Amino acid sequence: MHNGLSEVLMKKEFTVHFGSLLIFFFMISLFRGWYDDFIYLTFWLGGILGVLLPDLDHFLYFIFLRPSELTSQRAAYLFKNKRWGSAMDLLARTKHERTYCIFHSLIFELVAIVLMFLVVSSSGSLFGRGVVLGIMLHLLFDQFVDFQEIGNLSRWRQKSSLKLEKNQEVLLWLIVCLLVVLFAFIV
Repeated sequence: MHNGLSEVLMKKEFTVHFGSLLIFFFMISLFRGWYDDFIYLTFWLGGILGVLLPDLDHFLYFIFLRPSELTSQRAAYLFKNKRWGSAMDLLARTKHERTYCIFHSLIFELVAIVLMFLVVSSSGSLFGRGVVLGIMLHLLFDQFVDFQEIGNLSRWRQKSSLKLEKNQEVLLWLIVCLLVVLFAFIV
C-alpha cells in the first residue's frame, strides 16, 4: 500500500530535480549553441544520469552502510520480495532518517566541486560535463530543501567537526551555486 503523502513527495522531488535540469541545461545549450547536432544529446543524457546518481545514497545506506537498521531491513525485505513500489515508498518516506549518506555531505560536495572543475575544464566529454553538472544541481536543490525544512545544513555535516553558523551555510551554498553556474557557462 502506498502512502499518498510519500507519492506526492517523490513526485515533487522528481519535478524539482528534473525541472531544474531542463531549465538549466536548456539555458546552457542555448548560450553555447548546442542545439544543432545530436552529439549534444550526450550532454543532456549525462545530466539525467547526474541528477539520478545522488539518490543512490539511499540504496548504499540500507545495503552497505546501515543494513542493521530497521528501515534498512524493511527496504531489503521489500526489494527481495519484488515489491518495488512499496520499497521506493518506504525510502521516500524515511529519507531524512538517513543522516550518514555518502553523496549528501559537505565533504563529498567539496570534493565534487574540484572534480567538476577538472572534468568541465579539461575533458572534452559532453557526457562527463552533463554528469557532474547534474550531480551538483541535485545536491544544491536538496540543500535548498533542507534550508526550507529545517533551516540549516546539519544533515550534510554528519560526523564532521565542521561547525558553521547559518549565515556561513547560506554563504557556502551561494558560493557553490555561483561556481556551478560559472563552470557551466564559462568553460
